[in-house]
This record gives sequence, C-alpha cells and structure tokens, in this order.
Amino acid sequence: MFSYGGITTQGGMRGKFCLRLIQSRRLPDLKQTRVYQEARTEGRQEGQKRERQELVQPLLEKLFGALDESLQGAIVSLIALTPDRFLALLLALSQPLEFPTVKIS
Repeated sequence: MFSYGGITTQGGMRGKFCLRLIQSRRLPDLKQTRVYQEARTEGRQEGQKRERQELVQPLLEKLFGALDESLQGAIVSLIALTPDRFLALLLALSQPLEFPTVKIS
C-alpha cells in the first residue's frame, strides 16, 4: 500500500502506476484511467458494506444480545443484499416482535 498527499493506493503495479501519476501532479490523467475507476468503485462498495455493518450489528445486538458465531456470519450475508432488500430487512428488524398470545385455562 502506498500513500501520498492523503491518497492511498494498493500495492503492486497498479499502485505504483497510480502513485507515479499522483507524484507527477497529473491527477486529472489518473482519474481517467481504468485502474482509478475500478479502485474508486471498489472503495465505494467497501464503504457501503462497512456502513451497512455499522447499522445491522448494533440492531441485532439489541434484539438478541451478544452475537454468537452464527449471527456474526449472518451479518456478512445481510450486508451483501441489494439496497431494496437491505432496506426491507432494516424496516422489518426495527418493528417490535409480536408473539401470539396463548390462553391457558
């Protein structure tokens, strides 16, 4: 991983190429490259996943207490949902759970 002027790139040839463009002050050229576009898209996706996890994990902890391994694993699947399904899940989890009442006579 390389860092220059607040910009961090991944290692390897891609990172070195990006770093050279940044150092040569050719940032507009960098923004037009496929590598930059892919890295930017990947960064956005990772940020969205992190944000979703920050929403889901405390909600599940509030509902179920400490999360065991199976619930921790479920978080990975939940944050991979499409935006529509993720929103539906959040709405469903935010509603109080209703249990049927049983009369015992």
